[in-house]
Amino acid sequence: MTTNPLTVPFQSGIELQTISKTGRVPKMRLSDAQKAQSIVANVEEANRPRNRIKAGYKGMFDGNPPMPPSALRNSGQANRFNFNTREAKAKRSAALTPYYDLFSNAKYYAEVPIQTGDYRRDCKWSEIVTEEFDAMLKAYDNFDYVIWSMLADYVGMGRAFIGWEDSRDWRITKWPEDRVQFPNGTPISMDEWELFIVHREFTVDRLYGHIRNEKVAESAGWHVENVKEAIRLAVPADSNSIQDAIKVQQELKDHDLAVSCRSSTVRAANVFVKEFDGKWSRLIVLENATVEQGKAGFLFTGFSRYESVSQIICPFFFETLDDTCNGATGLGKDIMPIMQSKDRIRCAQLDNLFKRMSIVLQAKTAAGMNQIGLVQQGATTIIGPDYNVQQSTIFGDIESTIAVNRDMDVMLERNTGIYQPQIESKPGNPLTLGEFQLRMQQATVLNNSAVSRFYCQLDNPYREIYRRASKPSQPDGKGGELAKSFQKRCVERGVPVEVLQKVGVVRAYRNIGNGSPVQRQQALTALAPLSVRWPEDGQKAFMEDVVSAYTNESKVARYVDTEMAQGLPTDDQSYAMLENAAIKLGAPVTWTPSQNNVIHAQTHLQAGAQAATSLSQGADPHEVLAFLDGIGAHTVIHLQKASQDPTHAPVVKLLGEQLDQLAGIADKLKQKIQANVDQQAQLQQQAQQVLTDTEIKAMEAKGKMALKTQTTQHSMAIKEAKAQQDFVIKDATTAAAIERERLKTQAEIEQDRLKAEAKANSQTKTE
Repeated sequence: MTTNPLTVPFQSGIELQTISKTGRVPKMRLSDAQKAQSIVANVEEANRPRNRIKAGYKGMFDGNPPMPPSALRNSGQANRFNFNTREAKAKRSAALTPYYDLFSNAKYYAEVPIQTGDYRRDCKWSEIVTEEFDAMLKAYDNFDYVIWSMLADYVGMGRAFIGWEDSRDWRITKWPEDRVQFPNGTPISMDEWELFIVHREFTVDRLYGHIRNEKVAESAGWHVENVKEAIRLAVPADSNSIQDAIKVQQELKDHDLAVSCRSSTVRAANVFVKEFDGKWSRLIVLENATVEQGKAGFLFTGFSRYESVSQIICPFFFETLDDTCNGATGLGKDIMPIMQSKDRIRCAQLDNLFKRMSIVLQAKTAAGMNQIGLVQQGATTIIGPDYNVQQSTIFGDIESTIAVNRDMDVMLERNTGIYQPQIESKPGNPLTLGEFQLRMQQATVLNNSAVSRFYCQLDNPYREIYRRASKPSQPDGKGGELAKSFQKRCVERGVPVEVLQKVGVVRAYRNIGNGSPVQRQQALTALAPLSVRWPEDGQKAFMEDVVSAYTNESKVARYVDTEMAQGLPTDDQSYAMLENAAIKLGAPVTWTPSQNNVIHAQTHLQAGAQAATSLSQGADPHEVLAFLDGIGAHTVIHLQKASQDPTHAPVVKLLGEQLDQLAGIADKLKQKIQANVDQQAQLQQQAQQVLTDTEIKAMEAKGKMALKTQTTQHSMAIKEAKAQQDFVIKDATTAAAIERERLKTQAEIEQDRLKAEAKANSQTKTE
């Protein structure tokens, strides 16, 4: 009895080592290369039916016709229209554009919150680290492409994957969703994962690069001899006959089916296994290996290499029907039946149109069928006598196909929530302005749940990227160089290197507008009336968002974060300051056409205001007045030139009011100086004309007092000189007496010595 293979499902378990009967827990759940290859083959076989269905979605996006061309040829209908309108591709592009907007059109890719306990300092350090982390990501040329290509899988196929080829390098790579395979029933929750496989094709030079330094390669986990054998047996990749449906579809799209011209590669499979200690191991084996190749064993083994699965891969799931990784669905599944029907309707429309455009003849007799012939003479067509011309209006109903196609568009929008539908005119009265704006708003945005779900999944790769990039030790290569440069810039800007490890939750930067520039502009417009109540830094941030929303992020520095906003002087400010110094010294200054009249006027008026303020600090009123007169006259020239530009009218009016205030201060100062001059002149005249008796007596008394003081000082000087002379004489007399006493004592000592010597000599003679 023969069993139909289609009615018996393929069954094979995942043979991983488990706890023994004695209770021993294995350190490695998969330590045999042939078992690993068997698991790879089983999982791939279980995924083939899914891949065949996904190949249909991919073909729809790639431009496959709605009907197999061979089927039309076999049925004698090869002349019928059979083409893909590429509407499905347009729908996918429209759907993924809002997600790309959420990713790319924010101020930064991600936010890095520093948490050391000091709020003010942490805010400053967070800003610095966020800016430098963003600069590092943008310095990686492939980063934007990885996200964009990931979004195509995310929206079109319902799931996408970002991962890391190296356990230390922070640079991400996009793994095609069909190359990441899970056992049946694997849940969406990453905590529940036990095993998954990532298929990989290594070019021989790329694979050899991992073992070039054999000692380093062996310490890293590479089996050098096995890798060399795999390189030796490398062959050009093929589509594995018709079993790999997605591979065949890719070759069909690339027009590679007729002639294959490929480099030799090593087809391998990365097997990731969760160990009993909670860590993850990475094993690499040859894919579809022969018996001889299977004996070669593992190409790479890294047991318990990763702390968690998020250090290996970051999944993105668009929508799931049964909470399993293999049950994820995307736009392709939602629109494929309708899109194929719409393509066939479009083709039928053209078929009918060509029928209407053709000349329809009816043979009068059976013999006339063998004598078909039309004679063309210039613009005239002559029909034979055996035929009657039929009215073509009875053929090819085009209006019905148009109505059905329009109805399918409505159904497509309602059922799938397609973004940015075509705003076509409908039968009947046109839409009002409010209805049109509401439809545009609904048609160009994602709902909040879709945005939140996407951002939560986008947070995961940013967290792992930062964890790797902030480590003190970095691998060789471009990724390590970019990470070291990121850390160095942070330190140069005042962030201690050890602080880079003290971070909170790294998150993707949340952009407003739900992926729609139109809604982002509308939201900012609604917030504009409230911005006047915000603090200065809040108003500045609002201005940056407005400029970014209506232009792009690169224009913020041009319009908001200018040199003046940052407190840095411009060339015009510097030249205007030199003019201020010249005016203070009384030197002449001239106007030139290249000068920025507004900046010059602002700088001059600011200097004038500072000069007026200096009066309260004791500045010379005459010098201040001269400076204000010079500044005022020169500023008038700038304002006259600036008023010729209508766009400067508001600021010229404001500066004119400031100049009037400064002129009023100068006028008051001039009046005060003149009043002081008149008062001093009057007092001087009175002093010259009148000398009262009291003043004369006071002058005489002052003279007598001065003479008496002089006499007293002279007498005291004489007494002091005499006392000094007496002191000197007394001191000399005392010194002379002391000297005489010293000489007398010395003479007595000498006499006693001579007597002693004489006595000693006399005793010697006696003996």
